[in-house]
Amino acid sequence: MIFLLVLEILSRSAAGIFNKVVEEQKIFLGTFTVEKISASPLGEVSFENLVWKNDAGLVMLEIPEGGFKVKILDIITQNFKTSTIQEISLKNSTISLLFDDDMKI
Repeated sequence: MIFLLVLEILSRSAAGIFNKVVEEQKIFLGTFTVEKISASPLGEVSFENLVWKNDAGLVMLEIPEGGFKVKILDIITQNFKTSTIQEISLKNSTISLLFDDDMKI
């Protein structure tokens, strides 16, 4: 029973990484929404219908299906850094990037 509880906690923490990364990143300004997100105890996070809209309301990113894998030790220690996300998978995605005169997104 305790083992199942630990696995559930790890799953929720892995999915929480998504929210933390989106909240703390400073490059892609605007809002992110995701219809569904789930995680396995092994650090595999999958999501559906992720949309990023910039501050002007333009859709900059649409990902019908995607996912990423995170380091289990980082989840356990709650020590999130850029190397926490190991790999990213995007399926049927549309990405639009607009650059200003200084080549900033």
